[in-house]
Parts: sequence; C-alpha cells; structure tokens
Amino acid sequence: MIEAERSVAVGELEDLLERERRALLAARFDLLERLADEKQRLVSTVARMRPTKATLERLDALARRNAALFRASLAGIGRARDRALAIAGAAELRTYDREGRLHRSEAPVRSRLSRRA
Repeated sequence: MIEAERSVAVGELEDLLERERRALLAARFDLLERLADEKQRLVSTVARMRPTKATLERLDALARRNAALFRASLAGIGRARDRALAIAGAAELRTYDREGRLHRSEAPVRSRLSRRA
C-alpha cells in the first residue's frame, strides 16, 4: 500500500512541476504563487515516503529545469526593466555648446509606459 501512495504523491509532484514549467514559459507568474503552497506540501509528503534514488534524481532534474527557467525569467524581466528605463531616460536631450558646456533639455513626452498585471 505504501508503494501505491508513494507513486501517487510522486505523480502529483511531477504534474505540479510540469504545470510550473508551463507557467514559467508563459510568464504566468501569478500561477507560480498559487502553486508554491501545493508544491511545498507535495515535497514534504514525498520526502516522508522515502522515495527511491531514481525517483529523487528524476524530481531533482525537473526542479533544476524549472529553476533555470525561473532564473532566465528574472534575467529577462531585469533586461526589460532596464530597457524601459533607458527609453524613459531618452526623453532628455543632451548637447554641448561651442565652449563644451553640457546643455540638457527635455523632449516632449508622447506616450507613457503603462504597467499591466
């Protein structure tokens, strides 16, 4: 009976890790938050059931894959933020006069960045 329970718990965790992967690929960060509690519960359940080494290696590979996707997502978000800030900063025009003095003037703002959830 314990083997069947272990198999069910491992299957549920594998399914959750796959849903997490799909959420990361789709940039559905709202789903990741919802999956976190369930993931914690399933990891605890599987750990108590003493899974085999092969099972642990398989779960570890899935978790590492998702961690790499998560790191890539964070890096992409950082680059997008930096680019948006650079674009917003481009509204300032910097020129130099004949004596080499810096002059700054702001260009008219045509549109504003908007935040979406």
